[in-house]
Amino acid sequence: MGKLSKILGAILALILVVIVVLYFVASRYLTPERIKAFIVPPLEEATGLKVSIGEIKRAVFFGVKVTQVNFADPQVQKNVISAEELRLSLKLSPLLKRKLVVSEVAFIHPKILIIREPDGSINLVKYFSAKETTKPQEAPPAKKEPGKLALIFQSIKIENAKINFIDLKKELPPAEGKFSLNGGLKLEGTSLAFFGKGHLNLTVEKYPLIENLQFKALVKGKENQIIFEGGKVLKGKVEGKVLLAEDTLKGLIKLSKASFKEGENLAKVLRPYFFPEAELPELDGHFNVEISLAGKTANPLIAVSLYPKPLKIKQGPYEIITEGLIRATRTEVSPKIDVAINGEKLNVSGKISLKEALPKVDLLISTKKLDLKALIPKGEKETPSKEASKEQTPSKAGKASLAIPITGKIRFQGDEVCYQVCAKDTKAEIVLTKERIDLKTFNFLLAGALAQLNGTVTDLSKTPKIKFAYSIAGADLPALVQNFLPKSTYFASGKVWTEGSFSARGLEAETIKKSLTGQGNARFMQIGFKENPITILVAQILKIDELKSPSFEQGKLKYSIVNGWVNVKGNFSREGLLINLAGKIGLDGQLNLTPKLLLTGKYASIFVRSFPGASLFRGPNGYEIPLTISGTIESPKVSLKEVEEKVKEKVKEKAIKEIFKLLGQ
Repeated sequence: MGKLSKILGAILALILVVIVVLYFVASRYLTPERIKAFIVPPLEEATGLKVSIGEIKRAVFFGVKVTQVNFADPQVQKNVISAEELRLSLKLSPLLKRKLVVSEVAFIHPKILIIREPDGSINLVKYFSAKETTKPQEAPPAKKEPGKLALIFQSIKIENAKINFIDLKKELPPAEGKFSLNGGLKLEGTSLAFFGKGHLNLTVEKYPLIENLQFKALVKGKENQIIFEGGKVLKGKVEGKVLLAEDTLKGLIKLSKASFKEGENLAKVLRPYFFPEAELPELDGHFNVEISLAGKTANPLIAVSLYPKPLKIKQGPYEIITEGLIRATRTEVSPKIDVAINGEKLNVSGKISLKEALPKVDLLISTKKLDLKALIPKGEKETPSKEASKEQTPSKAGKASLAIPITGKIRFQGDEVCYQVCAKDTKAEIVLTKERIDLKTFNFLLAGALAQLNGTVTDLSKTPKIKFAYSIAGADLPALVQNFLPKSTYFASGKVWTEGSFSARGLEAETIKKSLTGQGNARFMQIGFKENPITILVAQILKIDELKSPSFEQGKLKYSIVNGWVNVKGNFSREGLLINLAGKIGLDGQLNLTPKLLLTGKYASIFVRSFPGASLFRGPNGYEIPLTISGTIESPKVSLKEVEEKVKEKVKEKAIKEIFKLLGQ
């Protein structure tokens, strides 16, 4: 027993001696200079940065405390990565195998500076990307290089790190990130292995874009992996995975229930950098996003799928609601969405190519029923004062501009499109260029007849110039004009064939009225009028009741538009009645017409019996009655033209005849 206790005592003494010797060796061997020699060279070789370490002190048994660690750009002598304090806990035995094993390391308040250089490059990419070295074409030296020390961090912690982004090109806003990380790292020569997890917060111009983003990271040789497990971006939840193997990239990131209102807030922050002249709309609603990554890291393939749930936009008099899917890549945007503009529903599909200098569109817009009146801004003054109009001229000119930085074509298809009257089966192709819009084949059924419209809008960056041509074949006349004339009291029947062209400048109705010019012609069949203020007055003056609701077998009319007036000339005829129409109608409803009626047959007999002095209007072909129509469409005035002159002329003729009789002639 005594012998056994002696043996155990000797073993214990030996262990104590070994511990003391190891501590003594460690304290002698692990000097600050040796630690710097172990750590600094491999880090400088891996990053290309100048590594400096501040005061190093031993802590606990094999612990080391470093007060300052800096990774500086050797060219500008500016810290790219730094930490206020670095705490290390080492293992001694692996040193015999040329391995420096850090059982635990903690970075306290580290800082990372990301700089976008004036040429657009990023400093960290330059420092940490694979470096190509050009070796001279000569035989390698016979002397073998000494082995390199492996650096292993079994546990690595980063507490309250800060990342600052600065754009020296001044195209992007400043940003600041805060993150923490727990993991492990192994560095052997230029080979790096890392695993860890952490969280990240990011503000852009003080806007909280990313909130508590949870992630895992794994770097093993040339394979890199990051997994997102939670957190918020624009108030939406983030999840996904990104894989990087050598120069290839693969990944899928999902964002669910993100807020468009937060997108509006972010847009306000980014406005000075990306769209300083834009008027930002009000946004509301939520959306989901899927971002897929593939291809080479030098030229990655990025595909974004956006799902509005829905998107609500308010700007001025417009309220837009959008739902569906928008897919986007670096070269193309493909929408497939339902849009409601002030309640009017449209479907938009197709693609927008981004390969050229200007985006090129090829879209199809379709609708079941569309009321164009709902798309016209309301609440604007119709007759602003002269002073106000002078003051508003510059801003209105700016608002009138249609200049759009896109090209391509938009096809339109509508079952029913209404503005005053409704057109069915509407089809159109709109071709866009930077300074021009072409309306190609615009076909629709209007009032039971095929109608066509084509034309252009040019000078888009200035006051737009509109030029269109139209044709209508055999339309039902009452249905065509029932909402354009007051109370729809003018036409009871009739078919019309018409074609013409017009041009104008500007977009506002009042401006177009002042600048509108045009010309055309029309042909009518079986046209019938309802009783209306004009026909009632004509019937009362001529004492012919049938003229209160006249009908004609056919008619022809030519028109020209200039200076706010429509100049008309034509005729309407039926058995016993011919109207030769001339004069002009104002776009504001003013009337200045001089029709001439020719009565024969039944109408002539009625006129002779009922109208005193009917003989004054007798001519070689019947009774010719000139009228004047003035006033407005709502309140017309009708009178006989030159009645006094005709009476004087007849009296004069009768007096001459009497004189000749007295002279015996």
